[in-house]
Amino acid sequence: MKLTVRNKLFLGFGMVLAIMFIVSIISYLQINETTAIQKRVIELRQPTVQAGMQLTNGVNLSLAGLRGYMILGGDPAKASIFKDERARGWKEIDEALNKLRDFSRGWTVPANVQRLREMEGLVEEFRAAQQEVEDISHSDANTPFFNMLVHEASPRAGKVLAAITALIDE
Repeated sequence: MKLTVRNKLFLGFGMVLAIMFIVSIISYLQINETTAIQKRVIELRQPTVQAGMQLTNGVNLSLAGLRGYMILGGDPAKASIFKDERARGWKEIDEALNKLRDFSRGWTVPANVQRLREMEGLVEEFRAAQQEVEDISHSDANTPFFNMLVHEASPRAGKVLAAITALIDE
């Protein structure tokens, strides 16, 4: 097969155009794939991570409020501050869980959706345990020795002190 110079130029130029066309199609497909991944990261994964961080912050805030209430909550003014802090923590936790539930509709791994359901159950157990701790804190049931001191030792000490005062007076 003999090609003329003109045909060789057309064939060469055609090959260059074909290669450019194929490269353009591949680039276009890769850009579309990158755009889809970028959209998934920006609209789903990043907000999911932020909601997870909000959940962690809410748990820490709730625990800090409970710790403060347990340590310093005997004073009614301070107790309300710590209870409010704990309530803010639970508000953050609930908001984060709602966001995670919304985002889970777009998750591609079913195991992650299952983990979220398990975590929701654990969060409810955590809520109940914190409430139980708050209810027990600063009650007589939590401080049996304090209860014994107030109801048994203190009256006896008063009697002993009265007896010693009577002896000194005699």
